[in-house]
Amino acid sequence: MASQIYIAELRLQEKLLTDYLGSGERLSVLQIAKLSREILRLRSEINFYEKLRAGHLDINSKNIKKEKFFVKNIILSTI
Repeated sequence: MASQIYIAELRLQEKLLTDYLGSGERLSVLQIAKLSREILRLRSEINFYEKLRAGHLDINSKNIKKEKFFVKNIILSTI
């Protein structure tokens, strides 16, 4: 139950940031980059926890390390 609440909180944060980014508010390039990076991080974390909760990832497997490496590369590529 706690994992479902955590995933719901992450989804809400992601939705709020996405809505703010698309709101038409005047933002600097740096602000847009930071918001986009945070949205990508949240989406990656949501995906990771959903896979873990569904049993598609084993905590001790190499897939977790690969998944975290992939997420890190996505975040770094947006900087």
